[in-house]
Amino acid sequence: MSLDSQFSAHEAVCAERYDQINARLKRIEGILIKTAGVLIFSMSAIVYASLTLHR
Repeated sequence: MSLDSQFSAHEAVCAERYDQINARLKRIEGILIKTAGVLIFSMSAIVYASLTLHR
């Protein structure tokens, strides 16, 4: 097996790994953004409720 064919095989494997890692990172990013949105909404609802109930 020549060095060029070994390098081409290595590039193909690394490209596949990169795609998989990128897909996982996008999934994690989406989960974190949704979680942050829910937390911000929940905290603002608690603050609003506590301000309106004590009046």
